[in-house]
Amino acid sequence: MVELALPVGGVLNIQLSRRNNGKRWQARMVGYLEGESLLVTTPRSQGTPVPFYMDDEVTIRYLSGREIHGFTTWVRKVATQPFPYLHLAFPREIERVTIRQEERVNMELPCQFRSLKQPDVQGEGKLLDLSAGGALLATDQALGQIGEEIELAFEVEFAGSKTHIEVGATIRSVKDEERGEEQTRCLHGLQFSDLGEQHRLFVKGFVYESILQQRSS
Repeated sequence: MVELALPVGGVLNIQLSRRNNGKRWQARMVGYLEGESLLVTTPRSQGTPVPFYMDDEVTIRYLSGREIHGFTTWVRKVATQPFPYLHLAFPREIERVTIRQEERVNMELPCQFRSLKQPDVQGEGKLLDLSAGGALLATDQALGQIGEEIELAFEVEFAGSKTHIEVGATIRSVKDEERGEEQTRCLHGLQFSDLGEQHRLFVKGFVYESILQQRSS
């Protein structure tokens, strides 16, 4: 029998496969009858339940431990009482992917930085790649020498929710990148030093979803 590994009240991501341009929303597990039906809250948009209909195909994703779980199913019934919720067909199989710490994804993610050695060296930059273990930070100036520490802040989104992350990082490499017409920027290879377990898992989920989106585009 398929094991959900999702507790009652657990947060999941629900995506309509053929409507709303594949938009994703957050929902919560209400309960389930093994082999028959899975009950989840109806997602809301600006306080109003998102319209779902019988036989809508949906994709469900959620984090459990160090894995991302996912499956495709369909809506068996739309209920409104005593609160809006959906009966989904119980999945026949669930895909599980373990997220490796070193797995990276290329991007241009805005962030804020501050040097711990030189507090006046602070500002905004871009993360050009990201993993649960570190990142590549692009700035207009060098932030310090190899081995010096900085503070980094950025937002990532996974399973339909955003989280703000603040993390300490050690500079492991510094190099200039020529960008043409006498323009340069400084690239810093960073190693995270105090990323908590929940934020680490959230970053892994963000990285994995980004990889999937890049592969499917």
